[in-house]
Amino acid sequence: MFLQGGFKTLGKFLMAFFFSITTPLGIAIGIGIASSYKENSPTALLVEGIFDSTSAGILIYMSLVDLIATDFLSKRLQTNFKLQLYSYSALFCAVQDLWLYLAIGLDLDSTPSPSIIFINISFFSSSKVFPH
Repeated sequence: MFLQGGFKTLGKFLMAFFFSITTPLGIAIGIGIASSYKENSPTALLVEGIFDSTSAGILIYMSLVDLIATDFLSKRLQTNFKLQLYSYSALFCAVQDLWLYLAIGLDLDSTPSPSIIFINISFFSSSKVFPH
Protein backbone atom coordinates (compact mmCIF):
# COMPACT_ATOMS: atom_id res chain seq x y z
CA MET A 1 0.00 0.00 0.00
CA PHE A 2 2.75 2.42 0.88
CA LEU A 3 4.61 1.78 -2.37
CA GLN A 4 1.54 2.33 -4.51
CA GLY A 5 0.56 5.52 -2.71
CA GLY A 6 3.92 7.20 -3.23
CA PHE A 7 4.10 8.53 0.32
CA LYS A 8 7.23 10.13 1.64
CA THR A 9 9.15 8.68 4.58
CA LEU A 10 7.55 10.99 7.14
CA GLY A 11 4.07 10.11 5.91
CA LYS A 12 4.84 6.39 6.14
CA PHE A 13 6.20 6.81 9.65
CA LEU A 14 3.17 8.81 10.84
CA MET A 15 0.68 6.32 9.39
CA ALA A 16 2.51 3.36 10.95
CA PHE A 17 2.73 5.20 14.28
CA PHE A 18 -0.96 6.10 14.46
CA PHE A 19 -1.97 2.61 13.30
CA SER A 20 0.13 1.03 16.05
CA ILE A 21 -1.23 3.22 18.88
CA THR A 22 -4.91 2.96 17.95
CA THR A 23 -5.67 -0.25 19.86
CA PRO A 24 -3.70 0.54 23.03
CA LEU A 25 -5.25 4.00 23.12
CA GLY A 26 -8.74 2.50 22.79
CA ILE A 27 -8.02 0.06 25.59
CA ALA A 28 -6.77 2.87 27.82
CA ILE A 29 -9.89 4.96 27.14
CA GLY A 30 -12.08 1.92 27.88
CA ILE A 31 -10.34 1.26 31.18
CA GLY A 32 -10.58 4.94 32.08
CA ILE A 33 -14.35 5.20 31.56
CA ALA A 34 -15.28 1.71 32.81
CA SER A 35 -16.01 2.88 36.36
CA SER A 36 -18.38 5.67 35.28
CA TYR A 37 -20.00 3.85 32.35
CA LYS A 38 -23.77 3.30 32.58
CA GLU A 39 -24.85 1.08 29.69
CA ASN A 40 -28.50 2.19 29.65
CA SER A 41 -27.91 5.94 29.77
CA PRO A 42 -29.08 7.94 26.74
CA THR A 43 -25.53 9.13 26.01
CA ALA A 44 -24.10 5.60 26.07
CA LEU A 45 -26.86 4.34 23.80
CA LEU A 46 -26.33 7.21 21.37
CA VAL A 47 -22.56 6.69 21.24
CA GLU A 48 -22.98 2.93 20.83
CA GLY A 49 -25.48 3.45 18.00
CA ILE A 50 -23.17 5.88 16.21
CA PHE A 51 -20.18 3.52 16.55
CA ASP A 52 -22.21 0.48 15.45
CA SER A 53 -23.61 2.23 12.39
CA THR A 54 -20.22 3.64 11.44
CA SER A 55 -18.54 0.24 11.68
CA ALA A 56 -21.37 -1.39 9.71
CA GLY A 57 -21.05 1.24 6.99
CA ILE A 58 -17.30 0.72 6.77
CA LEU A 59 -17.80 -3.04 6.58
CA ILE A 60 -20.37 -2.74 3.80
CA TYR A 61 -18.18 -0.32 1.86
CA MET A 62 -15.08 -2.50 2.21
CA SER A 63 -16.92 -5.64 1.17
CA LEU A 64 -18.59 -4.07 -1.85
CA VAL A 65 -15.81 -1.87 -3.16
CA ASP A 66 -12.58 -3.56 -2.17
CA LEU A 67 -13.46 -7.24 -2.06
CA ILE A 68 -16.46 -8.07 -4.22
CA ALA A 69 -15.85 -5.51 -6.98
CA THR A 70 -12.28 -6.72 -7.46
CA ASP A 71 -13.43 -10.29 -7.92
CA PHE A 72 -16.38 -9.46 -10.13
CA LEU A 73 -14.34 -7.22 -12.42
CA SER A 74 -11.56 -9.75 -12.95
CA LYS A 75 -10.88 -11.02 -16.46
CA ARG A 76 -11.37 -14.64 -15.37
CA LEU A 77 -14.91 -13.94 -14.19
CA GLN A 78 -15.79 -11.74 -17.16
CA THR A 79 -14.87 -14.43 -19.69
CA ASN A 80 -16.46 -17.47 -17.99
CA PHE A 81 -20.28 -17.55 -18.02
CA LYS A 82 -20.53 -20.54 -15.65
CA LEU A 83 -18.29 -18.82 -13.14
CA GLN A 84 -20.38 -15.64 -13.44
CA LEU A 85 -23.54 -17.61 -12.82
CA TYR A 86 -22.05 -19.35 -9.79
CA SER A 87 -20.59 -16.12 -8.38
CA TYR A 88 -23.78 -14.10 -8.72
CA SER A 89 -25.82 -16.98 -7.27
CA ALA A 90 -23.49 -17.26 -4.28
CA LEU A 91 -23.63 -13.48 -3.75
CA PHE A 92 -27.42 -13.52 -3.94
CA CYS A 93 -27.58 -16.40 -1.45
CA ALA A 94 -25.28 -14.56 0.94
CA VAL A 95 -27.47 -11.45 0.77
CA GLN A 96 -30.53 -13.66 1.30
CA ASP A 97 -28.94 -15.19 4.40
CA LEU A 98 -28.12 -11.76 5.81
CA TRP A 99 -31.66 -10.62 5.15
CA LEU A 100 -33.08 -13.68 6.87
CA TYR A 101 -30.79 -13.18 9.81
CA LEU A 102 -31.46 -9.45 10.21
CA ALA A 103 -35.10 -9.11 9.18
CA ILE A 104 -36.59 -12.35 10.44
CA GLY A 105 -34.13 -13.23 13.18
CA LEU A 106 -33.32 -16.66 11.79
CA ASP A 107 -30.45 -18.22 13.71
CA LEU A 108 -27.98 -19.30 11.01
CA ASP A 109 -25.81 -21.13 13.54
CA SER A 110 -28.44 -23.72 14.36
CA THR A 111 -30.48 -23.79 11.14
CA PRO A 112 -28.64 -24.56 7.90
CA SER A 113 -29.89 -22.21 5.24
CA PRO A 114 -30.33 -23.13 1.57
CA SER A 115 -27.41 -20.85 0.75
CA ILE A 116 -25.00 -22.72 3.00
CA ILE A 117 -26.04 -26.03 1.46
CA PHE A 118 -25.68 -24.57 -2.06
CA ILE A 119 -22.25 -23.12 -1.35
CA ASN A 120 -21.00 -26.36 0.23
CA ILE A 121 -22.17 -28.47 -2.70
CA SER A 122 -20.72 -26.00 -5.19
CA PHE A 123 -17.42 -25.79 -3.31
CA PHE A 124 -16.80 -29.51 -3.46
CA SER A 125 -17.61 -29.70 -7.16
CA SER A 126 -16.05 -26.37 -8.20
CA SER A 127 -12.69 -27.82 -9.24
CA LYS A 128 -14.44 -29.86 -11.94
CA VAL A 129 -16.82 -27.11 -13.02
CA PHE A 130 -14.38 -24.18 -12.93
CA PRO A 131 -10.86 -25.40 -13.68
CA HIS A 132 -8.10 -22.84 -13.33
